[in-house]
Amino acid sequence: MFYKGMRERPMRGLRTGLWRGASLAAISIAMVSTSVYAQDVEDEDDSNTEVITVRGIRSSLQSAQEIRRNSDVLVDAITAEDIGALPDRSVAEALQRVPGVNITRFEGENDPDHFSVEGSGAIIRGLNFARSELNGRDVFSADNGQQIGFNDVSPEMLGSVEVFKNQSADMIEGGLAGTVNLNTRLPFDQGGRMMAFTLEANYSDFAEEVTPTMSGIYSNRWELGNGSEFGLIFGASYSELQSRADGTLVAEWLDRDPSDGQSLYVPSGAGIRTQLFDRTRDSISAAAQWRSADGELEATAQFFRASYENAWSERAVEPSIDSGPAITPAPGTSFTYDDNGLFESGVISENVGWRSNDPTHPLNGVRQLALARGKTDESLTTDIGFNLRWSPTDRFRASFDLQFVESEVNIADVTVHGAFFSDIDLDVTGDVPSVIYRRPADGSDPYFSDASNYYLRSAMDHLSDNEGESVAFRADAEYDFEGDSWLRSVRFGGRVSNREQVVRSSVYNWGNISATWNSPFALDNPAIPPGTFELYNFDNYMRGMTTGLEGGIPMYTGALGEDYDQAVAAIMAMRNAAGNGGWVPLAQRGGVVAGTPFLPSEITDVTQDTTAFYGRLDFDNEHRSDGIRISGNVGLRYVETQTSAVGALSFPDRALVFNGMTPAAYCAGIVGTTPGICLEGAATQTAFYDWADGSNQSNTDSHTYENWLPSANVVFGITDEFQIRLGLSQAIFRPDFGLMKSNLVIQQGGDDPVTGAWLGPDASTGNVQLDPITADQFDLAFEWYFDDVGSLTFSLFQKNLSDYIVPAILQRDVTNNGETFAVDVDGVGNASDSGEIKGFEIAYQQTFDDLPGIWSGLGVQANYTYIDAQGVPNIGPKNDEPNGRGSAPNFDVSQLRLPLMSEHTVNLVGFYETDSWSARLAYNWRSEYTLTVRDVIYPFTPVVHESTGQLDGSIFYDITDSLTVGVQAVNLLDEVSETSAVINSNLVQAPRAYFRNDRRFAFVLRGRF
Repeated sequence: MFYKGMRERPMRGLRTGLWRGASLAAISIAMVSTSVYAQDVEDEDDSNTEVITVRGIRSSLQSAQEIRRNSDVLVDAITAEDIGALPDRSVAEALQRVPGVNITRFEGENDPDHFSVEGSGAIIRGLNFARSELNGRDVFSADNGQQIGFNDVSPEMLGSVEVFKNQSADMIEGGLAGTVNLNTRLPFDQGGRMMAFTLEANYSDFAEEVTPTMSGIYSNRWELGNGSEFGLIFGASYSELQSRADGTLVAEWLDRDPSDGQSLYVPSGAGIRTQLFDRTRDSISAAAQWRSADGELEATAQFFRASYENAWSERAVEPSIDSGPAITPAPGTSFTYDDNGLFESGVISENVGWRSNDPTHPLNGVRQLALARGKTDESLTTDIGFNLRWSPTDRFRASFDLQFVESEVNIADVTVHGAFFSDIDLDVTGDVPSVIYRRPADGSDPYFSDASNYYLRSAMDHLSDNEGESVAFRADAEYDFEGDSWLRSVRFGGRVSNREQVVRSSVYNWGNISATWNSPFALDNPAIPPGTFELYNFDNYMRGMTTGLEGGIPMYTGALGEDYDQAVAAIMAMRNAAGNGGWVPLAQRGGVVAGTPFLPSEITDVTQDTTAFYGRLDFDNEHRSDGIRISGNVGLRYVETQTSAVGALSFPDRALVFNGMTPAAYCAGIVGTTPGICLEGAATQTAFYDWADGSNQSNTDSHTYENWLPSANVVFGITDEFQIRLGLSQAIFRPDFGLMKSNLVIQQGGDDPVTGAWLGPDASTGNVQLDPITADQFDLAFEWYFDDVGSLTFSLFQKNLSDYIVPAILQRDVTNNGETFAVDVDGVGNASDSGEIKGFEIAYQQTFDDLPGIWSGLGVQANYTYIDAQGVPNIGPKNDEPNGRGSAPNFDVSQLRLPLMSEHTVNLVGFYETDSWSARLAYNWRSEYTLTVRDVIYPFTPVVHESTGQLDGSIFYDITDSLTVGVQAVNLLDEVSETSAVINSNLVQAPRAYFRNDRRFAFVLRGRF
């Protein structure tokens, strides 16, 4: 098979070929529209060159099959028909169809309370150490990671998505788990003039909203007067999606009476939440190409801009218990337990005598937070690339590639917490726990709709303002050998890049406004403007479940993250009226950088420079008349990485440590327990006094490391239909930028709980001295291609991991004012142990063209992945988090699977296609996996996501050769995502959270001319 625009050689070596950064960036592109040759361009194709115009499910699968079959590294692909016509509404959702790839459906790995409707991330073979490319070039978002957010990119603008699971020497380093390459379209990949459009109406049945999606593309090629050729393509897309997700929370599980020896576990409460998402995504893609008349020169310029905004709001009721683990049944009720001593049902209450200080509050009932939260997440990524190909002879070619990337990420997040008291009627025995709020025994009637039963508890704000930019240049050359030698060609080249990223990310700035023990500010206070709080009734919660709040509860209705300044002004007005609150907005904290809301410790400037060189030798015995055909490549890549980070170095304030006195005077006046610093000698006290001057200084840290990355890829062509693929390589994954912070905010440090001795100063930060995670990779694949759309593949893989990044306590000597102290830094480091990940993938696809009549339109696609990990560190939660009920539990979670890794993953797709009709059902299932080993909220214990599956579908009809209508559907089975919490050192699991989201339907009109 030969492709237009390529020299006449098999596609083996296609992706890892010299030109992947530009003119081959859209090979085998599956166009939504039918290409029509422009009248002013002659058909210049050689007679033995076939142009693949992909249209329809079968052609799409054939194109993806050919890409894998002919590539010289292990790769799986999704073509444009898969993204445009499959029931996949985002790049992330499309990626989950690829063998060995999973996605998550949460806002963050350690935040199991906030659902992500469209999915996020890409976990390849159990690891999230993937690298992202756009048209074969590095691309990223300006968050804390090394890759772009796949949901930032409009799928309508892509021609294909490739997932590379092993390396060759000419590939950009960094994709230890794999490399995901997003390809946009190029004009020379089209036959001539082409125009296409898509119009969609998206309906979300839970949110009950209809939103638009539209896209268009125009491409043309012109022959110029001197015989050269020019091509231009332009595309744009705009998409909105409004959706909803409801969640049920079962809060912290406690041993009801640790002293009774019964191990009866009861949740401290339960909660409900509704999230509404308003996502807008738009993209612009453009490219221009020029080719000289003799084909010696070819230039390509590409532009891509992706804008993403997700404004989501949340209304939730969460428990916030007052008095520790004294959870009791409501008067006149009792709890029921299963055979393992886990709570099944009952009415959860709490009796707190000290509440009698305020007659407006009942003595009974668990304190609840009625929160309103609004978050706006915006990102903008712009990628500009230029490539020049030079072919002065038939045997020598060179390529020069220049790329610029700019990215911005901005987040505004505001929460307002009201509070009230309620009993909770909880039953966890059903498919989804039943949570019904009950009026406390001594509560007023009516209760829940009465604003006087609520008070304004607290507020929280968070801001991020990140920006990143990079420039990269690479030069490559290839020389073909003559004759019938096994040696086919030699390739060599180099790449330099500079990436700078400034991350400004505040803490989640919580502060109280009023409290039960401190004149609670009731929501019926006349100082609160009318309409600030209105009744919210959780309408149609979980598609019809009863909550007991059907009459509504007061919830804040003012501006939140969507208008941060207005939200801050409104909340501060209420705080000032309350008179005793402690919350202040971020910008009003002491010590912020002038003109910003950020402390110096919340700003990090990281620069990463890379220099790489490679050599690669290709071989092929295709001239043999008999026997096994052997082809492939061996190579070596060298890369040097220089990382530097600029942050703030803050010292303790001796005025606070010694209460404004000299050490001698302070220690002499101590009554009671002697602080550890006073047990030190006078010389140490004086040195610490001089050292801890409360100053802020700039702190620069840097690190350089080198990697030699060998690779070998061999394909054994046993027959024309059967081949064996072998891949060996060493790969790296650089630390995420968020782990390389150089901010060092030093604290005085605590005392030994046994001896009382001072433990010395401490701090918490990142680690610029991190080395990359490395892996020795092995792939062995058996591939049988028995038809144009017919294949059965079996792939074995193994990754031996070293330098895994884990939490660590590091000691660092810090000098100030001539004094030096060793600071214990709570951060991250490289593990000394190694680990192993291994598994296999089975993939099968076939069309049944030989069946009689209408049955010949049937086809199937299926894959299964198994993954096992051994020896890879799985670090549990820390047990030193401050809270009102002692330290968080510290579990040995080494027996849990690695975060985000499922042991089993299954994809099953059935389709039917005729000349006019195409229909498809696609089911994805994955077994349970560890969502996080440390929950983001108390008690910071591990959370496990239970096995889950989703069924999607589509049906399309061609009205004419140019117009197609259809419907795509997502989440047809109304899947409920379930998580469990690990509740004790025996790793017993109990219900944690349940989420239900929309069934989504897109009504589609496509035109192609």
